[in-house]
Amino acid sequence: MATTLPLLSTIIVMSSIYRVRSAVSPMETRVQIVTPGYLGPLMPSTIMLCGPAFVTGLRYLRLTYPHLNFSHSYLYDPKGVDSCVSFADDMVLLISKWLYRDRDPDQITVIMTPSCIDQRFFELNQLAAEWNILLMSSGDVLFHDKHLTPTWVRAGVYSNQHTSGAYNFFFALYNWTSVYIMEEFGPLLFYHTFGSYIMRRSRGIQFVYNRYNAPKTADKKFNFTNYLVDFKGRSRVMMFCGPSWSLRNLLVQAHSRNMTTDEYVYIAALPFPYERYGTFGPEAGDQDYDVIRAAYKSVLLFTAIDETLDPTANLSAFAPEWSRLFRTDPFYRNMDLREPPYLRFIPSLFRLKVVNETVSSIKNFDTLNSGAALARKFWNRTFQTTTGYISLDSYGDRKPMNSFACFDGAQFQVFLRSDPNAGDDYRWIKAKKLQWHGFHDQLPPNEPYCGYDGLKTRCHPKGSDGMNAALFAIAAGLFCSTALLLWHARRRYIRYDKAWYLLDSSQLRFSHGASFSHRSNLSVVFLRHSLF
Repeated sequence: MATTLPLLSTIIVMSSIYRVRSAVSPMETRVQIVTPGYLGPLMPSTIMLCGPAFVTGLRYLRLTYPHLNFSHSYLYDPKGVDSCVSFADDMVLLISKWLYRDRDPDQITVIMTPSCIDQRFFELNQLAAEWNILLMSSGDVLFHDKHLTPTWVRAGVYSNQHTSGAYNFFFALYNWTSVYIMEEFGPLLFYHTFGSYIMRRSRGIQFVYNRYNAPKTADKKFNFTNYLVDFKGRSRVMMFCGPSWSLRNLLVQAHSRNMTTDEYVYIAALPFPYERYGTFGPEAGDQDYDVIRAAYKSVLLFTAIDETLDPTANLSAFAPEWSRLFRTDPFYRNMDLREPPYLRFIPSLFRLKVVNETVSSIKNFDTLNSGAALARKFWNRTFQTTTGYISLDSYGDRKPMNSFACFDGAQFQVFLRSDPNAGDDYRWIKAKKLQWHGFHDQLPPNEPYCGYDGLKTRCHPKGSDGMNAALFAIAAGLFCSTALLLWHARRRYIRYDKAWYLLDSSQLRFSHGASFSHRSNLSVVFLRHSLF
């Protein structure tokens, strides 16, 4: 799914520019698109994996809008940057050099970049805002402050802000106030800060946050025993932020402790269906197939972008061309195409179409060179593309297409989906009736009726309260009696113990007596206290 991100963005952007060009001037409109990125392992953020989307998107637009002249170039370090961290450190310098040396000020400039730069998004935004250039990328927590982000449009695959809203409203829907988080730190970046981000942006919920390192080898399984014991004493709702194979391991261990009954909820997360994240659900080759199948009835699956909610989506039209480009162009470094095309292609096509349609509504030709003016034209818009519809809110942020699904024993069934007509607010709507463990129409509370340890007084048998009171009275009586006896004994002891220091001679009386030994010729002096 993610490969379509550049594709959709490119089409929508170029569509908007074309319409503006037609309304403003018969002269040819020129657009230069620049994509900063890095060449490295095939991850969602590498430009090799997104490259075919730009090629197919621009080719489509050349046929659809023949009077639109555009150029597209990648910005990357030819010496080789093999990680997001390294690229993020060099990104601003890389783009700044291009702006000063290569940018044509007479052309409309658009910066389109995949994800990867994480906390450096705002630095890229500052650069684009200073140059008044339209920026299309993933987002930052400050995105909705348009005083700070005037030229920024966020058309990414998913929005962290919408995702946190999705979870918060979902927790409120079922009155959950305590949630246990397990977050995996491994090769999949989506899960690295997923749980912690939602925790930071939630109110009124008590979270227990745990982060663990994924095993370095696939054949080694992580031991969740200590976490499961802790989880049982704190909540019945767990957010599991990790891939499907790690969840499968957790469920097997939880099942062995009888912690996959209808009392427990495990919430898994998926940005979009893609092979890299694995298959959520039992698989035919699973060693513990029956156990996993039964345990999955306690799992809810959250999908950030669920394309099944859009009946107009048709990704198959572009898939053959993406595959061909991967196999024939050495630049993409994936000659054997070990994985299917990534849906990040969509937003490139989407962005080009947006620019085409947006620019067509601008009557002042000077506005074409204003990134802020172009960005405002994206707000509160819905764009229909060959790969589905894309809706943006009043901030230029992509509206969510979230869903929650439960496992019915054979497959996941969506029972909740985000409301596309909620505007800037967030709202869940029911897609179908929930069947939790096959027969419940409600999810369990985060704390059992009898408490986490089953010892709440409201769950004691009838009559146990009277017996407890009697036992308490007996114990109290024994305690008081023992204390009284000890008090009397202490008084007698203190009374006699005080005589040793009475040295008044008037109270002393001496007498002589014979020794008890007949061999002794000594007199014995007896001290007699007057009180005796």
